[in-house]
Amino acid sequence: MKFAVAVYNAGLRCYETAASLLYSTLRFRRRGRFAFNLDSGDRREALVIAMNGPTLADDLARVDASIGTDVDFAVANHFADTEFFVARRPGHYFFSDPYFWDDGAERSLINKRKATFESIATKTHWPMRIYYPIHSNPTPFSEQFSGHGKITLHPFNAAALPTDSNVLLQLAWRRGVCAPYGQNVLIHAIYGAIQLGYSRIGIAGAGFSFHEQIHVDQYDNTFMKRRRHIYGESTERAYVDQRKTKPASVATEFKALHNAFRSLEAVAVYARRNGCKVVNYSEYSYLDMFCRPNEGTNLKAQE
Repeated sequence: MKFAVAVYNAGLRCYETAASLLYSTLRFRRRGRFAFNLDSGDRREALVIAMNGPTLADDLARVDASIGTDVDFAVANHFADTEFFVARRPGHYFFSDPYFWDDGAERSLINKRKATFESIATKTHWPMRIYYPIHSNPTPFSEQFSGHGKITLHPFNAAALPTDSNVLLQLAWRRGVCAPYGQNVLIHAIYGAIQLGYSRIGIAGAGFSFHEQIHVDQYDNTFMKRRRHIYGESTERAYVDQRKTKPASVATEFKALHNAFRSLEAVAVYARRNGCKVVNYSEYSYLDMFCRPNEGTNLKAQE
C-alpha cells in the first residue's frame, strides 16, 4: 500500500510539473526573462519586503532595530496609499492581483487601482522599478507610468500552475522562463528579490492569518471575509473572481490558502538553493517556512 501511494504521489508531481512547464511555455515572452536584470552597484546586500498587514508599523521598527536602515525596500499592492511609502522610498514595487490590469474587474476594485496608481505617480521622486506578469494587460501600467522620469516598467514571465519545488522548475525559474505560482503577491516579491541578486531578504507586515478572518453567516451560508491591512479594515462578502460574480466558499478559500502556502514552501526551497537568507520579522505570522529573528538569525551583515 505504501509503495502504491509513493508511486501515485511521484506520478502526480511529474504531471503537475509537466503541466506547469507547458502552461508557462505557451505564455513565455523572451523580454520577460530580463525583468530582474540589475547591476550589483544598483542594490544593497539586503532587501526588506514590506507587505500591508496591520502589524507593519511595529514590524518595520523591529527591522530598524535589528539591521538598521541601510537596506533596500520592495512593496506591493496598495502600499503607496500609506504613510510609509515616501518614508521608505522603495526601489521595487510588485503587482500580481489581476484587478491591477483587468479592466473587466468590479468597479470598486478598478477605483482602488486608479487611486493607488495615482499615488505612485505623484509621490515617487526616486528611481523605482514596477514588476507585473508579462501575460497581463500592460495598458493600465503604460498609460499611468510611461514617460515618468523615475519609474520603469519590468514585466516578467509569471505564468505557472500550483506545484512543489523541484530541480526542473528551479532551473526554469532561474532562467526567467516562469515564476512560482503567484497565489499571493508575496510569492512573486520573494522570487523577484532572489532573481535581483539579494542574498539577505526580510519580510514585514505578512501575517497570512487569513483563515482567522473568515465567517459563514449561520442564516444563509454567505461566506464573509474580514480584510485587515495597515491602511484600513473591512468586512465583506468574498468572491473568487475579480468581477465579483462568483461567491467564494469555505472550500475555495482553503484551496487558495493551500496553493499560497504550497508556493511559499517552494520559493523558500528556491531561496535556500540560491544561498539567500530569508527572515520573517512580522510580529504575528503563519509563515513557518521562513526563519524568525528570535531563532538567533537576522539580516545583519557579518562583521
